Amino acid sequence: MLWAGGARLGDMDKVCQQHGVACVTGTNPDTGVVGLSTHGGAGYLSRQYGLAADNFVAAEVVTASGAIVHATPANEHKDLLWAVAGGGSNFGVITALTMKAHPMDHVYGGLVINVAPTVAMATRVVRTWRDWMPTQPRTVSVMCVLPCGAPVVPMAVVESDQALVPQAAGAKASLSCSPALQQAFGSGCGAFGACVSVKMLGRKQYHTELQPQLEALQAEGHHYMSSVNVPHLTDTMVDALVAAARIDHPGGGEIILFSLTGAVADAKVESVAYAGAGRGKSTVWIVIIGSWKPDADGANRAKTKAWVQRVKEEMKALGGAESAHPLEGNMDADQGGLVQQVWSSNELRLREIKAKYDPDNFFKCNRNIKPTAAAYPVHS
Repeated sequence: MLWAGGARLGDMDKVCQQHGVACVTGTNPDTGVVGLSTHGGAGYLSRQYGLAADNFVAAEVVTASGAIVHATPANEHKDLLWAVAGGGSNFGVITALTMKAHPMDHVYGGLVINVAPTVAMATRVVRTWRDWMPTQPRTVSVMCVLPCGAPVVPMAVVESDQALVPQAAGAKASLSCSPALQQAFGSGCGAFGACVSVKMLGRKQYHTELQPQLEALQAEGHHYMSSVNVPHLTDTMVDALVAAARIDHPGGGEIILFSLTGAVADAKVESVAYAGAGRGKSTVWIVIIGSWKPDADGANRAKTKAWVQRVKEEMKALGGAESAHPLEGNMDADQGGLVQQVWSSNELRLREIKAKYDPDNFFKCNRNIKPTAAAYPVHS
């Protein structure tokens, strides 16, 4: 399906629902399709179908010269399509993306609030989730959240197997429709080691009920965000993240843990520009969000930004890598020195493609890939 440059995820959901399909996308209907997708793009369907960037079919790009280029896997601009699938805005203004669409209607899922009042219990919940998630069927996705200062570990849960979840109009479904979710959340005790779990689960229409479920929690406000990919979420990393959210936090925000396993890990690092900490079998994408209320001297913003950056740098020091997602946007002018971390072994090819389509580095307000002379031939 083709998406214009200004489309948002909510627009995508409305159109896809009419055709009984879904494209891999994020979890906030207000997010732009192109911006998210060209930096990787992960959501509820990623373990099943890969990243948004893994699902590109074609792209229309206006280059720095003003040329309108249509890139497909089969034409002379196939290198450009490869590059924008993770290389972001480095190569031009992307005015349209064509993406694969997958059958999708009703799913089973919702929110689970795991009550974990102590640091030790929250740590156990996260570690148990970490070990459980990569072993589950690819149609199962459970996103783990550490909200600042709250005694809970919420999870966004979905089973998207269309054969397991009843699809007929008016059909009923229970937790037992998904053996994996039944195992995790079906007991009377708390899930993953929590003392109790409040389960708000049910059969949901994917586009109108599941996709917007976090919208109220992602309201407009003052936020500073960043992210990092870790090839494996170690015990030390979990300890540090829980401490950051429970003990040393700025007052508002959360840390979101997203498992980039299943189909995401299947793709070879060189398949598209997105490298993602090596596409390992237990990679976790960590999104760090700080929120603040404006004050006269900007102290709240400074405190929040410092917290986000400290948590990110701590994860990098423990083995994490920069993410292609520039969640800081243009709030920070200097994002240099990141290219090799973000794109790993794909860096040289990206720089050569940059030299072909943007030799003067006109598009540089981003995780910037600087053009260079050809290091080796462009290949498919």
